[in-house]
Amino acid sequence: MQLGGDREMATTMRGALRPIQKLRLRSTMAEAARLMYQGGVAALPVCLEDGPAILGVITERDVIATVAEGLDPIAVTVEERLQSPRSLGGSCPCPDIWFS
Repeated sequence: MQLGGDREMATTMRGALRPIQKLRLRSTMAEAARLMYQGGVAALPVCLEDGPAILGVITERDVIATVAEGLDPIAVTVEERLQSPRSLGGSCPCPDIWFS
């Protein structure tokens, strides 16, 4: 393998990477849907308002469930959809993650 090829690959990888969008507890489910659509992703991490700690994940399925249950995604917050804590023990830097 040539060194030049490695540089080209590194440049290509760098161009493919983009910042991860995050949700906050007070974000709405409509905002979650918009960010997922714009980013071409099926899930987004939910973080504390004042820090990078990940509390849980909101998925496309959570957005669909919100609408299917007759709730208004503009009025429903991400915090309302994170309902059950599960401990991941030592496998995660944050011991409790909330799954919807």
